[in-house]
Amino acid sequence: MNKVLKLLPGMVLAAAIMLVALPVAATLGGWVLSLQGIDPAGRASPISGVLGAILIGILVRNLAGLSERFRPGVGFCTTTLLRGGIILLGIRLSFVDVVRLGAWGVPIVVTVIVSGLLLIHWFNRALGLPARLGTLIAAGTGICGVTAIVSTAAAIDADEQEVAYAVANITLFGLLGMFFYPYLANAVLTTSEQVGIFLGTA
Repeated sequence: MNKVLKLLPGMVLAAAIMLVALPVAATLGGWVLSLQGIDPAGRASPISGVLGAILIGILVRNLAGLSERFRPGVGFCTTTLLRGGIILLGIRLSFVDVVRLGAWGVPIVVTVIVSGLLLIHWFNRALGLPARLGTLIAAGTGICGVTAIVSTAAAIDADEQEVAYAVANITLFGLLGMFFYPYLANAVLTTSEQVGIFLGTA
C-alpha cells in the first residue's frame, strides 16, 4: 500500500499532463488543418496527443522542475506503464491483416530501419558522441521515436541526460517532419500508395 501511495503523485501528474495534451493537440491540429484550407470537423488531428504530452512534460520539467515526490510515479509511468502500452498496441494488430495489407512493404520497412540504425551509429562515431547516446537516437530514429528511446534506455543503462538529449533530438526532428513530410511526399511521389509507404516508414 505504501508503494502505491508513493507512486500516486507522479502517476496523477503524468495523467494530468496527458489530459491537457489531448485537447491542446486537437485544437492545434484543427488550426493546422484550417491553415491548409481543410475543414477540421470530423478529421483526426495531424498533431499527436503523445507529442503534445512530451512537449508539455519538457516545459514542466524545465520551468517548474520535478519534485522528489513525483519522481517514483513518473519513473513508473515511463518504464512499466509505457511497456505495457506498447504490448497492448501490439495486441490490437492482427497478424493476418498485417500480412495481407502490408507484406509487400515489409522489405522497404526493414531496409529503412536497418539503414537508419547503421547510419545513425556511423554519424555518432564520426561526431565522437557517447555510444549509448548514439544507440538511443538510432532506436528512436529507426524504430518508433520516444517510445523506443525509453524502452532502450533501460536495457543499456543510459543515464537521464542521455535520454533527455535523445528525446529532444527525436521530438524536434519528428515535429519538423510531421509538418514538412506530407508536402515533400506529395511533391516528389506520384501515387497515394507511394505517399502512404513514405509517410508510414518516416
